[in-house]
Amino acid sequence: MITNEATITCETFPLVMVSKYTDKWRSLLDAEGIEIRGRPLELNYERYKAIYKDGRLIFIAARDAATGEPIGYSSHYLYDDLHWNERVGCDDLWYVAKTWRRQGIGTALKLAGHEIMLARGAKRIYDTVRHEANVNGMMQELGFEPWGVRWVKIFPDGSGS
Repeated sequence: MITNEATITCETFPLVMVSKYTDKWRSLLDAEGIEIRGRPLELNYERYKAIYKDGRLIFIAARDAATGEPIGYSSHYLYDDLHWNERVGCDDLWYVAKTWRRQGIGTALKLAGHEIMLARGAKRIYDTVRHEANVNGMMQELGFEPWGVRWVKIFPDGSGS
């Protein structure tokens, strides 16, 4: 799929991390973490690989159509709901480099992941988005509706060890 000057493709997550663009992917992942929590992401690659091996992980890449360099991504996974005995999808990572935003790339990434989750049996998709992200309009355009509030309790450093 081509959106403006970007190519959107489905790629295999564990292989993406060792591709010839590893430094480019790392810089995007770091930028997402810094934007969200002020520090680079610390992904649990072993867990992602296990979800991938189960056939439940989807990684969508956006690349500059001219250079092939990565400019964004989304990842999604499927799981069996513990309460309703149905397959559900979850939007996971989602990032577009700042210079490429507001061009429809993020929307295209999400929609590509949603199509695959639907094809793999998802009955619904969950997503958690920070209040500061200011994407409520886009989320509604994608068919999402507010559904509860997610609360977080953060324990002091050193507790729970």
